[in-house]
Amino acid sequence: MALLTVAGCGGPQGGTARRERRAATQNLKALSLALVMYAADNDQYLPSMKSVDDAQEALLPYLGAMGMQNVEGGPPFTDPETGESFGVNPTLTYKGISAYAEAVTFYAERPARDGKRGVALACGRVLWVGEDEWAKRKAESQLP
Repeated sequence: MALLTVAGCGGPQGGTARRERRAATQNLKALSLALVMYAADNDQYLPSMKSVDDAQEALLPYLGAMGMQNVEGGPPFTDPETGESFGVNPTLTYKGISAYAEAVTFYAERPARDGKRGVALACGRVLWVGEDEWAKRKAESQLP
């Protein structure tokens, strides 16, 4: 019975990790959707992604329209697990979104406790990938 209780409960760390993962996924999804909305309003072109500040300036109106200025775990540009800003892909600055649908737009700077890293794609999807998959996506997305 004790084994079932421990396995079913997940413990306080398990609950915290799940909440952080959910919040990080929500933040990345919000950023990705705001990027899609921005592109829809700007002839399918992405904003300046040269820095987090540039992306934030362009996307905050869209995040506000979704009610996502602040979400559980902090503002959408923040990784709740580390408290750091998500990374942005500067090579996508002013590119057409349709040609880069599978490109990484935003990403966790460091892997989570389970070794996976959250990445948002230009098409609006969010993935959690291991370091091998991250290396592949990083190269394909021309991230520095």
